[in-house]
Amino acid sequence: MKGFSRNRSSLIVLVSGILLLLLARQLPPDMSFAQVHQAGVLRVCHPAQLEPFFLRGTEGPEGSEATLARKIGQALGLSVQFELQSGWGQGVDPVDWGLRPGSCDLILGGIIYSLETRRLLSLLPYQDSAWVLLGKTPKVAVWLPFWGAPVDLLTEGLGPKAELVYPESLEEARRWLERGEVTGLLTLSEVANRLDVEGRWERQTIAPTQMALGLWKGRSTLKRAVEKALAKASLGPAP
Repeated sequence: MKGFSRNRSSLIVLVSGILLLLLARQLPPDMSFAQVHQAGVLRVCHPAQLEPFFLRGTEGPEGSEATLARKIGQALGLSVQFELQSGWGQGVDPVDWGLRPGSCDLILGGIIYSLETRRLLSLLPYQDSAWVLLGKTPKVAVWLPFWGAPVDLLTEGLGPKAELVYPESLEEARRWLERGEVTGLLTLSEVANRLDVEGRWERQTIAPTQMALGLWKGRSTLKRAVEKALAKASLGPAP
């Protein structure tokens, strides 16, 4: 009986493997990169402004991720077409922002490599980062308009005695900090670096994180091409 059970299990595994192979042969090939390459244009969805990743420039978007997009396009031999998403960040569901698979090939805009964003996008981490407290408690401005930021977890990490206030813009958070209206600012390290070039405030790392670029799920050939482009541009994904 034991030999029969082993043989039966082996047969089931073999048949399952054959069925999966036949099914894979019936699936249409992924043409995502071929279509982008044929068009000659890499379309990039992004928010209107998210300092320091995207800034308004006289000749198109500027900032670190706008530069990253152009380097990827150059490595792929494609021109880059920036697709402004004016509704970015307005609401919990990115569908409400206007993001659609037909709108773009690549998605950039302060995306955090997290469970939330991995559920919706195929991600390529490109840079290690961190959540930091610039200044100190007890009164902290919270500036975390980044897709995938674990806001509740980070604010709880400041302790129960921390008084939290929420600025409407980064410029407002900057004014509060400079005028002493708050004692600290909770944000991403890239933002803290831009605000505190002279090192005026003490800094505490709250938790590590990673920045990522996004692609729509199922576009495997495009993802592989972009991953190679990152490496070619010496901007390889973080391990």
